[in-house]
Amino acid sequence: MKALKWSSVGLGVGLVLMLSLLLLGKPATEVIGVDGKSLGTLLADLKDQKVNVRIHAASALGDSVRHCIASRSVPALAEALQDQSEKVRCTAAESLGWIGPKAKDAMPALIAALKDHDAHVRTAATEALIRITSDGQR
Repeated sequence: MKALKWSSVGLGVGLVLMLSLLLLGKPATEVIGVDGKSLGTLLADLKDQKVNVRIHAASALGDSVRHCIASRSVPALAEALQDQSEKVRCTAAESLGWIGPKAKDAMPALIAALKDHDAHVRTAATEALIRITSDGQR
């Protein structure tokens, strides 16, 4: 089954479609997607061998906050903070920040990322912690 592309439907229409599909018994991880990929595919992409695939997945999962699936992305993004690529770690931290207060479960991983050897990762982790703890005030 091909995932829905959020860019092709408005948010209101998308939410109605999502609720309809859930009522029909289709798991959101199979149907709700960003950039044409399902949530399950994006979560799997965080473990792909290619750095660019992992970076794209981390970014798309952060963007998914607009599509009501971001909170399901938090554990995978928290784990991606330990990726071997500093770009993936940085993008994961930024995505957690975009999710905001719903990413509070990732705070321990973000606090650990404050000690990352890469300055960009430390900065992204700091900004993410500020956004998560600000309750949308930022």
